[in-house]
Amino acid sequence: MQMKVLLGRQLDKSKLAQGLPLNAMYYNKTGWWSYWTNDAGIVDDGEIKYIISCFTPIPEKEALPIMKELSAKVYALMKWRSRN
Repeated sequence: MQMKVLLGRQLDKSKLAQGLPLNAMYYNKTGWWSYWTNDAGIVDDGEIKYIISCFTPIPEKEALPIMKELSAKVYALMKWRSRN
């Protein structure tokens, strides 16, 4: 629970968080180093829960739209799987 509290305070919503709906809580840790961009966390919308992680060997500016699309597609798939 302490880990979720700490990760839930993350203010950087520019990476995988962009692709999530507003009702989903995202407990995450983002980062970058040189040309590597990454984000990892727990998604919980009350109905579904999953862990997602993405480490990309590309600069943040190029990674942001890719991460947004990836996150939205994974969320849609998890939502679909929970109903079928």
